[in-house]
Amino acid sequence: MQNVTEPERSASRPRGSGLTHTYARLLLEHGHPEPVRAAAAQGEWECSLALAEEAEARGDRAAAEELIAPHLATGRWRPAEVAAGLLEAQGRIDEALTLLGGHLGGGSACEARVAYARAAARHGRVDEALAVLRPHLADTWTLRTLVEVTEGHGRDVEIAGLLEALLAEPATQWGADRGSTLALALCQVLDRQGRGDEAARLLRARIDAMRGSVRGGEVKEYARLLVRQGRRAELLAFITDDTQHRLAEHAIRILAAELAGEGRVDEAVDLAAALSGATRAGVLFSVLGRSGRIDEAVAAVRPALDPWDSNGLLCNVLDLLADDRRVAQALALLDELAPRTQGDRDAEQTLDSYRAWMLCEDGREEEAFALLLADPGAQEGTGHWAFLVTDHLDRTGRPAEAIDVLLSVPRTGWSRSQLAERMIKYGRVEEALALLRAPLPDA
Repeated sequence: MQNVTEPERSASRPRGSGLTHTYARLLLEHGHPEPVRAAAAQGEWECSLALAEEAEARGDRAAAEELIAPHLATGRWRPAEVAAGLLEAQGRIDEALTLLGGHLGGGSACEARVAYARAAARHGRVDEALAVLRPHLADTWTLRTLVEVTEGHGRDVEIAGLLEALLAEPATQWGADRGSTLALALCQVLDRQGRGDEAARLLRARIDAMRGSVRGGEVKEYARLLVRQGRRAELLAFITDDTQHRLAEHAIRILAAELAGEGRVDEAVDLAAALSGATRAGVLFSVLGRSGRIDEAVAAVRPALDPWDSNGLLCNVLDLLADDRRVAQALALLDELAPRTQGDRDAEQTLDSYRAWMLCEDGREEEAFALLLADPGAQEGTGHWAFLVTDHLDRTGRPAEAIDVLLSVPRTGWSRSQLAERMIKYGRVEEALALLRAPLPDA
């Protein structure tokens, strides 16, 4: 049974109990089914879903169907999808497809098409899958589903021909993004037929013809195809010819990773020299760090680091150093960046949070906690400060203190969700339920 999706969750937010699917599952996992059953009895879908999932997990599909059945009458898509999954699991595929087919023309038509096609293809009924997908290939998800569900069913020649015809239509009909999606879909089908050379030629022709507008995904796939086919000389020539490096960057990343994986790290480093800035630093850090050349990796990335960690490289460096038990070096690096904050609170908090992380890695939890308590956010009760402190308290086995911190900060959607989850996990269920029923201050 599939988990509820975020858009569906938002659309079906409970009005009474305040229990979303997440909280309902959490209550069941921690042995508190009564509130969930009570809410389900009042018609709350997400609680019925959580109970149905639990029933299916223990093999009681009849109970799961009984829980879902009242919601089918609403005509909503999600109950139909869940019920169809239960029917299919019992071998009742005709009934499942009939249920899914009833939503092919509604507000969830795209989701229904995809679910119908996947279910039909799982039972070898590819013609039925194609029948619902083919008229709607202007939709990217539908197009990708077509490629997915036809794999292994002997239809690749047909599908390749269909995609080739679509790709040959005027570009103005599809747009650049659409053309890229079609090209990549066609390459996937060609490649699984053993026609990877044709796929590479297709992409190279598109790259040459559309240098100013070709999508990075096509360049990456072109590079992957050449690497898999052992055609590295061609890939190197492409990288060399791309004098402005707007496209070569994608190819360099793939080839450098391949070379490093074979132990040819120096060649990967030489290749990355064609890049610049944070991109070059990131590639060098990746190939050197994975090869155990940690000092060189840190040296390569150091010029691109900043106290805001705007490119994510600082976090990666600290993680590498901590794994290699070089916490002192990590802390020295943070000290080196500190003067560059120039009083910027966001930068200061970023460095403090990383410093607390490294102190914990070194077994110095109390120092880390003292550092976080000294942050100006402690007086202001900011959400960011609460996040840092509760994360630390959780990692050091102090959940009661984490709850107290969350109770002390202004109530927001984030703080309420964090509080409710912890209260449920640690047995304070009535408090959690009261919290979830209460509206937020700004509601």
